[in-house]
Amino acid sequence: MSFNPADEGHRSSLFVSFFASAAGPAVACLATNPADVARTRLSLDAALQDASQKQYRGAVDCIRKTWVEEGFTGVQRGLRFAMVREASKNSFRIGLFEPLLQAQTGGSRRASWRERLLAGGTSGGVAAVVCNPLDRLKILLQLEGRSFVSGAGGVRGFWRGTSVNVARSVAGTAVQLAANSRLQEAAAAARLPRGSRTDAGCAMLASFLLVLVISPTDVVRARLYSQPTGVDGAPRLYRGPLHCAWRIVAAEGVQGLFKGVVASWMRVGPHTTLSLTLVAAIKRAAAAR
Repeated sequence: MSFNPADEGHRSSLFVSFFASAAGPAVACLATNPADVARTRLSLDAALQDASQKQYRGAVDCIRKTWVEEGFTGVQRGLRFAMVREASKNSFRIGLFEPLLQAQTGGSRRASWRERLLAGGTSGGVAAVVCNPLDRLKILLQLEGRSFVSGAGGVRGFWRGTSVNVARSVAGTAVQLAANSRLQEAAAAARLPRGSRTDAGCAMLASFLLVLVISPTDVVRARLYSQPTGVDGAPRLYRGPLHCAWRIVAAEGVQGLFKGVVASWMRVGPHTTLSLTLVAAIKRAAAAR
């Protein structure tokens, strides 16, 4: 078989894309993990109870109390695991987006919104299925020491909540990456300078849409992942995502599905911005070599 420089260049480009997609979000965790811990704890605060039972007044109060009670280890609980999770999941979630988009367009025309959403949804779905055990373990690590957490529940328990995790990842990734790619094109058309500041601005705008889409699924996912199980391993509180959402709305109102939305943006906004900015910077540095 003859050597084809174009094939070698394509493989090199894919390697850089997957490496950058893993490294950028992993590094971003250093700054955003405390808000992620708060978001998870707020999602479960006074679960299926009235507002008077709440332990936290909001994201900042949650972080402050966690710091007072548990120190630095508490606010950065699960950091190392979160970095591993971000690297593995985003190597698929972000790394597959451009190859899937190019497969639809042939790299010869501008992608439509439908094609962008399809590429993002597909890459997000693949990432969610492969990395569901890591998502559940990350949440349990962030909740360590809370009395209502009963553990992972065996091998089968690693895949609890897969359906809601896939729904979250498909919708969130589709919106986030489709919006970010279109904003990048708009920035180029407006002749804004190419670089980290433009990348950060596009990513930050995309993060607002992302949080609106994923906040309800984050609450449902956290409840499903952390609910206690019986001796037979069967869940005690929720039969599935829809039953969980119905019980939340019935007991806590629609606002119950948006618990921790500020904490979610405090984590997702900066994390999205840092992640996509770092991914773009790594790719540009590799291309300049």
